Amino acid sequence: MPLQPKKFSLSSRSVQSLEPAFAQRRRFVAGALRLVRLADRDAHAAPGSQGSGSEGRRLALGGHLDGQAEDGASPAITVAHLEAWEEEHGRFEPGEVALLLTGWSKHYVKGEAGRAFLHEPVVLQSRPAWPAPEAAVAVFLHERGVGTIGIDAPSMGSAEEGNEVHRAGLSREMAFIEGLTNLDRLPPRGASFVFLPIKIAVASGAPGRAIAVLPAD
Repeated sequence: MPLQPKKFSLSSRSVQSLEPAFAQRRRFVAGALRLVRLADRDAHAAPGSQGSGSEGRRLALGGHLDGQAEDGASPAITVAHLEAWEEEHGRFEPGEVALLLTGWSKHYVKGEAGRAFLHEPVVLQSRPAWPAPEAAVAVFLHERGVGTIGIDAPSMGSAEEGNEVHRAGLSREMAFIEGLTNLDRLPPRGASFVFLPIKIAVASGAPGRAIAVLPAD
């Protein structure tokens, strides 16, 4: 369960030993590092895709989307949201990872309160669902050269229609990583993101571990 993690330590030796598995890894160098565990969750990707490792861009979107959907429906994350983020933090660069911080992982808890994560918006349709990107967002990020999108929600797709964004992204050989947590602990820029999936032949998805590595304060 993606609850608050225990303290982790990561030596420069162990960091370097990961590099051969990820051709696009950048800024994973020897030195003082701070590790944030994001989740043990699921990913979708085109068959044959490898793990993701690159510099992450964290987009805080939750506060801009509250109250914008009916019960059982997802507020839309649009291209306009990403363009506004770029105006403040700079343009996405090829090879980067876009991490969508919606705040939805706060509902992933034990007990009755945990029903808000999935059961209430999808089964009961008694509350709005998680924010989700439109298909145009996947196309926009792909055109920027972004190959991986992560989100702290149960699905990249909306509660009412989850297929379009998956078709848009996976047909372009993008990787989607869902169900992340602790994204609020990352800066908008500067973190290195790593996802370590289980390798399953001819599969479009697999569970794995997601971590972020930050320079020491």
